[in-house]
Amino acid sequence: MYPLANNTRSFYALENHCIKGTFFCTFSSKSATGHLSPNDYTQCTSEHFRRCSFTGKERDEETGYGYFGARYMDHELMTMWLSVDPMADKYPSMSPYAYCAWNPVKLVDPDGMDTIYYNLYGKQLFSKTGGDDVNMMVLTDKAKMDEEEFKARGVHSFDLATLNIGYLDEMYDYSDQNGDECYYAIRGDGSPTERQYGDEKHVSEALFDANDWQYNVHTHSKRDLMRRPNDVMSNTTPSEDKDMVGIGSKFGIILGYTRRSLDAGSIGRTFTNSESTKKTSFHYERYISFYDSKGRIGNSISYNDFKKTVKKIKSGK
Repeated sequence: MYPLANNTRSFYALENHCIKGTFFCTFSSKSATGHLSPNDYTQCTSEHFRRCSFTGKERDEETGYGYFGARYMDHELMTMWLSVDPMADKYPSMSPYAYCAWNPVKLVDPDGMDTIYYNLYGKQLFSKTGGDDVNMMVLTDKAKMDEEEFKARGVHSFDLATLNIGYLDEMYDYSDQNGDECYYAIRGDGSPTERQYGDEKHVSEALFDANDWQYNVHTHSKRDLMRRPNDVMSNTTPSEDKDMVGIGSKFGIILGYTRRSLDAGSIGRTFTNSESTKKTSFHYERYISFYDSKGRIGNSISYNDFKKTVKKIKSGK
């Protein structure tokens, strides 16, 4: 809303919520004295001069209340909601009757639901109102990122509802027992493909041939890392000749391992070629990593820590 130059009268241009374009209106002398009510303007270009509220919602003809998709508002009773926010249990520190966290100047809430974006460690980055109640994981380890940067950089993200931790546990267990790779992909509708097992290149090519998929998940077995030289401490990095084939603009998840030496004096050391052939005792731990066509995204993360993060986000605690 902004005033147009006039010496004797104040004109205001407002967004027209009912038809495209801009309309002009004036306020009554009562409003001009200091009290401005949402009822004090009319849609001057409308044929029927229907009254609209300041939020752009027409009043319900039967009750006179404003309907916002999730609940009704009584504009005459201190602009209060007549029922609680459907997501009130997620925000116990805030009044369940609050709208947009008491900040309607910067925020909107079309249907009472929200989408929250987290980094790989479960830290909330930003949120968007509207649509279904969704928890999105952004493939970044940055502690701060707003929506503008997220869009500008084209950072990958995915709906955590499509990630089945039990499914990943089974894949890990299978690879540990059989030493084979295990693969599956998430289709565009969020459903998983059937898991496939065996040769990495053969299975990955079959998955990448799918017409519609968001991301793929595959294992790098513990046996694979055990066969590698002792100076290789992880198998969570994508291989260019297999993992990167067909990835395109999508992304992948690797369920792999890291290891650390248990031998005294060798922890944290970089092994020479001659030393790497000696027998060394290692502790192996499951680690998860993410990658796209440019390579691994950020650092690999302890799989147990990642599971706790996902569980915490999904539970809303």
